[in-house]
Amino acid sequence: MKKAIFDAVNAAVTAAVKDAVPVAVNNAIPQAVGAAISASININFSTAIDQAAKERVKEIERMMECKLERIIRAAKLEAKVQAAQEMITERACVMANGSFPWHRWLESKNEEDGEKIRQWNAELGEMHEEERYAKWKKERDGVQTRGW
Repeated sequence: MKKAIFDAVNAAVTAAVKDAVPVAVNNAIPQAVGAAISASININFSTAIDQAAKERVKEIERMMECKLERIIRAAKLEAKVQAAQEMITERACVMANGSFPWHRWLESKNEEDGEKIRQWNAELGEMHEEERYAKWKKERDGVQTRGW
């Protein structure tokens, strides 16, 4: 009798397990797959967001480099324009007065020479610029000059 009870219980447990396991497995597999897909999507989204952020940072860096290059080019161009304006002013002065502004040129070349020219200007008053320069040059070089 014990054997019959044992066999009956064994058969009942086996039948219950046979019925329960497929249902549990059938429910567990989709849940496991769903969890795996969800985790993969989260990882992919965070990776994609990180990648997009890195690309955006690189794009911004490239834009800033381009802007910096433009600023440098503009500054160089401004310096060239200013130099050209000064040259045009000097040429206009030559055309208008018939002489080159030697005193400005010399003052910019050497401050000490510029000081001598300022002294000459004070001493000579209204003498023509070329004459002042010739006189100054004669004194500086110690040689007689005949003009230009």
